[in-house]
Amino acid sequence: MMLVKSLIFFWPDLCLEDIHWKKDLQIPLYFSKRGFQTTIVVPIVNATKNPGKIEVIELLKGKFKHIFQKIESPLKWEIIYFLNSPKVLSCLIKRRPDLLIVEHRTSPITLFTLLLYRWHLKKSDNGRIILKYDLDPNMRTGISFRLLHRLVLLSVFDIVIVESKCAYDLLSNIKQSSKIKIVPNGYLPHEVVTYGSDREKVILSVGRVTKQKGHDILIQSFAKAHNLHQDWFLKIVGPIEDKQYYDELREMVKNLGLTEYVRFLGSISESELECEYKSASIFCLLSRYESFGIARAEAMSYGLPAIISSAGCGMEYEKYGTIVVPVEDVDKAAKAMLMLIEDPALREKISRQQMAGILSWDEVGEEIYKIGLTP
Repeated sequence: MMLVKSLIFFWPDLCLEDIHWKKDLQIPLYFSKRGFQTTIVVPIVNATKNPGKIEVIELLKGKFKHIFQKIESPLKWEIIYFLNSPKVLSCLIKRRPDLLIVEHRTSPITLFTLLLYRWHLKKSDNGRIILKYDLDPNMRTGISFRLLHRLVLLSVFDIVIVESKCAYDLLSNIKQSSKIKIVPNGYLPHEVVTYGSDREKVILSVGRVTKQKGHDILIQSFAKAHNLHQDWFLKIVGPIEDKQYYDELREMVKNLGLTEYVRFLGSISESELECEYKSASIFCLLSRYESFGIARAEAMSYGLPAIISSAGCGMEYEKYGTIVVPVEDVDKAAKAMLMLIEDPALREKISRQQMAGILSWDEVGEEIYKIGLTP
């Protein structure tokens, strides 16, 4: 009788919301579909859904959960890591999964916990530990960075998965670089969407309203393109996380005379977002910095030809035809908008190229499955 393999997907700094089931949690869902006994371990669960009926272990409960959700201090997560470490270690030792995937960045406390688990496993155990590393390829690296990865990450983890070639290049000069693999993030599969002439004259941008996402650059670029094509509109979707920055953007829109042409939609439902993706003609995200930027892949999956900044290794998308511009370059972004506005055939060509190149979450899961089970 074949033994059922087991997976624990540990996300040390996640408040699990329903939206996460559309993103990285698609990975444990994929393993569950492959027959793995799958468990997700997170500090806090606020989600109302569990589409795969997967076991979810919530580390903080009761009054502690409510207290920590109200804390705004940057020390919040360090305290949570400290409190959760004994529970996490106990869970791992008790279950001894065939595969442990740790998501995102790791604090020193979490790394120490995982190092203790590594010592417990010893070399004779078949269990493997993978880090899916949300590494910002634009970060500065020095001696401390190299020491962390030489002495800690590659000692704790059997495999370190990064999301882009740029992130890989930050680590590739480190000893044991054969442990580092590239697997991009994916998109949630949906009905096939083709690019047609029925789309509206809309440039769509999706992302949290913060300075990181570069909405000021976006609006200034759109203003230049709009001078020549005044029947086009800009829609910005995403929660307003920086109220002062949002107020500055609204004032900018007013001063540029674009009040009727730039629309902030805020947070919208999944079905509303899908409608925006299907009806817009161009996607534009001009972030100042990114790790991977799931919104880019999501927009491309709906057939939207994209203009993006080079942040987050944006240049990797050039092979799909995506137009990539330097960070904070208003003129080049405006030129790219004009190029797509004035050439419907080019928009359709880029749409097809992008859709053929990006990966779905199931394809991402399959890549990690092969990496995780290959000796």
